[in-house]
Amino acid sequence: SFFERLKPFRASLVPLVLASFSALPVLAASGQYIANNTPAFVASSTNLGPVNASQIIEVTIWLQPHNRAALDTLAHNLYDPTSPSYRHWLKSTQVAAQFLPTAAEAKTVQEFFETNNLKVVRTGPNNAYVRAQGTVNEVESAFHVQLNNYQVGSQKLRANASDPYVAGPAAALVQS
Repeated sequence: SFFERLKPFRASLVPLVLASFSALPVLAASGQYIANNTPAFVASSTNLGPVNASQIIEVTIWLQPHNRAALDTLAHNLYDPTSPSYRHWLKSTQVAAQFLPTAAEAKTVQEFFETNNLKVVRTGPNNAYVRAQGTVNEVESAFHVQLNNYQVGSQKLRANASDPYVAGPAAALVQS
């Protein structure tokens, strides 16, 4: 059989297979790619090359709302004249309790930034987002992306060339 013919090579194949697996990124075990977070213009515009690695920039993580399906239904019903919930607005405390990220979730995202040498500069109202600042190099390292400059019409824009990756506990909290 095929496996019998491999016996003489088994000792040399094991290190090769193990070396192959060790070359795989450790990313898969502890985080996730944030899908659909590469600007559409990246595919069709002219790539002008990498952004200066020492440039200081800000980056924002928007957190996932809770109970997204219920939030979408509520939003629809608020504007549907046939709905019993038509124009029955929730108080901000109700919205926060039912749908918005918690302070603990925002803290988890802050810790992600800090672990990656990025300085938190702001947490948005109701913990909707967390913004941090650092060098392009630090941002690229934190999100496992390449930041490039792109020519879009008459504008020069900076963008990630692929979807970002967020490691650790913050990964499940990220919307964009």
